[in-house]
Amino acid sequence: MAAFHNPASANSKHSYTTTALKRWSCQEGELPATSTIKVLHIYDFDNTLFQSPLPNKQLWDATTIGRLQGEDIFAGGGWWHNKAILESTGDGLEKEEPRAWEGWWNEQIVSLVEMSMEDPEALCVLLTGRAEGTFGDLIKRMVKSKGLKFDMVCLKPKVGPLGQKFASTAKFKQALLDDIMWTYTAAEDIRIYEDRPSHVKGFNEYLARFNTLQKRARAPVRRPEITFAVVPVAENAGCLDPVTEVAEIQRMINDHNMLFRSGISGHSVPYQLNSFVEYTAYMIDPHTAGSLRALGHIPQSQRSSVNLKGDEIMICHRRADRDILGKVGGIGNKTQWRVTATGSLDNRVWAARVVPDPPSQRVQTLDNSDNRIVILALRSGLSRDDARMITNWQPVNEDIVFQSTVGEKDRISLVREPRPKGHNAPAHKRQRSEEFPPLGAMVPPNMRHGDAPQGQGNSHQASYTSRHNRDGFGGRGKGAGPRGGRGGDRGRGNNSRGGGGGGNHGQNSGRGGQQGYKSLDDVGGSGGYPAHTNNGYGGNGHKSGASGSFPYNY
Repeated sequence: MAAFHNPASANSKHSYTTTALKRWSCQEGELPATSTIKVLHIYDFDNTLFQSPLPNKQLWDATTIGRLQGEDIFAGGGWWHNKAILESTGDGLEKEEPRAWEGWWNEQIVSLVEMSMEDPEALCVLLTGRAEGTFGDLIKRMVKSKGLKFDMVCLKPKVGPLGQKFASTAKFKQALLDDIMWTYTAAEDIRIYEDRPSHVKGFNEYLARFNTLQKRARAPVRRPEITFAVVPVAENAGCLDPVTEVAEIQRMINDHNMLFRSGISGHSVPYQLNSFVEYTAYMIDPHTAGSLRALGHIPQSQRSSVNLKGDEIMICHRRADRDILGKVGGIGNKTQWRVTATGSLDNRVWAARVVPDPPSQRVQTLDNSDNRIVILALRSGLSRDDARMITNWQPVNEDIVFQSTVGEKDRISLVREPRPKGHNAPAHKRQRSEEFPPLGAMVPPNMRHGDAPQGQGNSHQASYTSRHNRDGFGGRGKGAGPRGGRGGDRGRGNNSRGGGGGGNHGQNSGRGGQQGYKSLDDVGGSGGYPAHTNNGYGGNGHKSGASGSFPYNY
């Protein structure tokens, strides 16, 4: 795990002036005089100020979600290193810029930035680990469209002003903060707004060490101890339109494979997309799912840290065989259910107990007949088995009846492209063929946004919704696991824009959050801000509660 390094490593020969400090920023204009600044306000960009899209949990399997965000999986970098993804936020750059990406900002943080702008004693800094060369101009256009003016807009450079190379986003941010605090020595207070718990912890530890350093002769500049507060901001991300998302990932794969075959990239594995049926279930539409979750009385304080569901009654894992499909009436068959009770277990899992309506209606479910449930929400790492442990069921007084549709839940996975027969493996380590089964390439035949070739796969249609989650450290893009890291470049938006950021967005808003996503970290505390709700999964919309239909077969 990356860590914030000790400020003592700073170059003692460095000149701490506003002229030198300005070299960190891609924002034009002179910096305020050092004598005028009393407070330092530092704002993170992704999912703090702006609700950046994350891979849609409803599209990809958990392993693929982690790999998409890895910095070293693709020759051109992953999700956070792809400018096209961020440009596609909402309805795309051309449409969103004139309307300032309405609905994609955390409006609470925007208000704080505006207050910082108006305070003559505050230095207002936007600080992000995205790559300066790739994202600098785009992010400046985005904040300008919103009417935000920062004294400094700082993205991660390939090399720092003194020729430094940064092993992680954390080290880059700490080096810049060193320079800011040693330049503005009259500043008595620093506030940092950050969505990732691991960075919140890292900043707190770093600032405590910084103050300790001032008491020793090792500090390059003598300055008073600084009061600090690192404010956790509840992450509030969105998702791309599902078709756009798959098309962009396919382009990333195409570019990667082309470089692989040319021998330029040095990467040893070509990729393709495959689809598979994760489970067959009685599917519940997003609006009904939101109403069911409301019955569960999930505490508002818990909503930012759980995976909100309520969208299915499980029939079986994977694709149902002919016998099971006969029992449930086939794909597309409608079934009516009645809610009889709700329950929870230790604020970790919430569920509703249901029965067919009328009771004589023939159904087939994974759960036994006296305990059929709809999981409403559960914490990361928990499963349906935990929901079965609920014993404290509370009867529902209302007469609540809803309808479901038998359907299949599809996932897409990133796998190694199978080698043609007789193909000689390269000199690097060979993979056993069974590690990458040739399941067939998955490319949507009617790709609206893409130039990807048509592929093969399972033939069925499905509806997708959205959510995400994260975990890990060291710039969102480091490694294939969790959220990887932001360290580099990042991604694009969806067709419905949804409401404003920050605070409680209401029942049909949602941060897209997926607990299996392992992005960077689960966001816990709200740092004094109302927790964001995750009630909507709109795969076709940023925070829409409506389902986004994925309009093609595999």
